[in-house]
Amino acid sequence: MNRKTPDDSTIDFPPRLAIGPGSTDDHGFDGRLCLVEASSGRQWVVPGEEAGIGRHSTCLIQLDAPDVSRKHCRVFRQAGTWWIRDSHSLNGVYLNGRKVTFAPLQTGDEIQIGECILQVVSGRPAADPARQVWRSIASALARAEMSDLRRRAS
Repeated sequence: MNRKTPDDSTIDFPPRLAIGPGSTDDHGFDGRLCLVEASSGRQWVVPGEEAGIGRHSTCLIQLDAPDVSRKHCRVFRQAGTWWIRDSHSLNGVYLNGRKVTFAPLQTGDEIQIGECILQVVSGRPAADPARQVWRSIASALARAEMSDLRRRAS
C-alpha cells in the first residue's frame, strides 16, 4: 500500500453488467457505484469493490472511443467511499472539469474520460462539512508533498 492510493493491486474485472432497479438504503443508495454515460444513456453498476474503465475487454465499464486508453482508470471502494484513480492514461481523467489522478466520488459528480462523460448517479451521499474539511487538508498535504519533491529534484 502506498501513500497515493489506498490499494495498488491489479485484478481481473468481471464482464459488463447493466444496472437495474433495486432496493436502496435511507440515503437512496444500495452501496454500489452506479454510472450513466451521458451521450448514450448506458448504465453500469459496480457489483463488487472495484472496476476498471477503458477499452480493454477486461474492463467492467468499456468505452469504445479512440481517446480512451485500454485500461484508462479504475474505481474502487474503501472504507465506504468510492474513489477514482487514473491508470497513467494518455488523456487523463477529469472530475467535475478538473484533471485528477486520484479523487473521491459523490453522487452528481461528472467523470470525463476522453470524450466520454459518465455521471455518478449513486454511490455515496454528498459529503458533510467535516468530511469536506478533511478533504481540503488531504489535498493541501498532497500539494505540499509534490512541491517538496519537485524542489528536491531541482
